[in-house]
Amino acid sequence: MVTNLDSRRPATPPHMTGRVLGGMSMAIGSLPHRSLADAITLSQLATDIVTIPSLPRRSPAESMIAQALVGMGGVSVGQYGSIALDAASIDTKVPVRTDLDHDAFGAFRSFLDNSGDFAGPVKWQFVGPITLGLALHRAGIPTIPVYERRLGNQTGTVQPLLTGATQLSSSPSAWSQADVDAIVRYHTAAWVIGDHDAKHDNLLRTPGGGLVPIDHGQAFKFYGRDKLSASYHPNGSYGASPPVWHQLYEAHRTGGLAPGVTIRPHVAVPVIKAFESIPDAEFVSLLRRTATAGAATAAIHWRDAMTARATAAGHSNPTAGQVADAFIAHGLERKHGLRASFASFLAGEKIAGADILTKTS
Repeated sequence: MVTNLDSRRPATPPHMTGRVLGGMSMAIGSLPHRSLADAITLSQLATDIVTIPSLPRRSPAESMIAQALVGMGGVSVGQYGSIALDAASIDTKVPVRTDLDHDAFGAFRSFLDNSGDFAGPVKWQFVGPITLGLALHRAGIPTIPVYERRLGNQTGTVQPLLTGATQLSSSPSAWSQADVDAIVRYHTAAWVIGDHDAKHDNLLRTPGGGLVPIDHGQAFKFYGRDKLSASYHPNGSYGASPPVWHQLYEAHRTGGLAPGVTIRPHVAVPVIKAFESIPDAEFVSLLRRTATAGAATAAIHWRDAMTARATAAGHSNPTAGQVADAFIAHGLERKHGLRASFASFLAGEKIAGADILTKTS
């Protein structure tokens, strides 16, 4: 517990009205302090909305990734914030029980201990699931297993059954705010890999209420000739239902969402940041196998578009390797332009707050 905080600090800062109003300031949460007392005093006085601080310089365990890992079986955080894994002990089906008594939450506990009679809204920040997932993946946690199998003359993939799951409703009026936020995040990521097959029955609702997208077999299929547009539906000619985000934007335009539910552009920011944080060399390595195999296969949908791109780049009769390079270059273009592309798209759909994507680094 912190003692001897500035006795002049009011229980409720005079500028705090008890309500969150437009234009109110707040801190980013992670502060450079080593002193708990100084950090808490600053967090309670410096901004309109009080922010619960995290102090990674006081303890590396207070970094955003380390905090999220506290209580996860098989994962431990080292003295200097390093992540150690015991893959054999990790069970993704076991609930994570966060230990708030851990050193990772020292500033949080001190904030509570020294808040006195404070009354009003506070801000507390958490790492997003995509950022955490990428960190774990890089540290050695595998993604959901995918197995290649051949049945008769067909080769395909299978994944473990998600027990107790149901399909997302096909009616946008039945979607909650959490559903809509998840769809916006999904659309952001899907654009990077050119997946336009996200119809409602390709989103499963878990027993806990979350949404899990499945069936990414059309990833990259229309790469190089697809569009970031609410009217682009290449599978419509086959009678397929439109992607859920098309339904979402249409419902937004026509008032078809449930009362109080809206599109919130800021929820896409963690996804954008997650892609931006991937080094280009790592992203290229993720694309290389798909690019190489696809460029050598005439029947692959995207091959013609990438052949045209390779030709435009100066290769009059491009080799398979040059076509693969064009595919990878296009993937990097999407990664680099994701923030600006989505800001422009959402602004074009007249979604309030779309400019937050270019204002948030």
